[in-house]
Amino acid sequence: MLGIEEVPFDQLDMSWTDGILEQDLPLLRESVQKILTTHEPQTTQFRFRKMFLSGDGHRYQSWGSSQSHAELDENGAVKAIMTTTTDISHLKWAEEVQRSRVEEALEAKRQNEVFIDMTSQYVLT
Repeated sequence: MLGIEEVPFDQLDMSWTDGILEQDLPLLRESVQKILTTHEPQTTQFRFRKMFLSGDGHRYQSWGSSQSHAELDENGAVKAIMTTTTDISHLKWAEEVQRSRVEEALEAKRQNEVFIDMTSQYVLT
């Protein structure tokens, strides 16, 4: 998902955040901070640096959704944050296609109304 080269764990010299779009890193930091202060689970959507190849052969932005929760020690302090990340690129691509089609339909309706208005004025004169 991250688009970074797979290496053995003991040779890992890059952070997993290297695969996240830089503009979305503050969202992840904010999510971690909320977990540390409130201990409440957090869900965050963010973009990967890696691009997504859709079924139509075009490249689109890859997206991830992470669900994180705190693992607490016996004193109630956060000892770890457990996170699962799901690739939601297909969902975001489908949302964009749907949004685009709605915009096209609204524009076609607007143009049709303008045409009807012009035609109606012509007939009345």
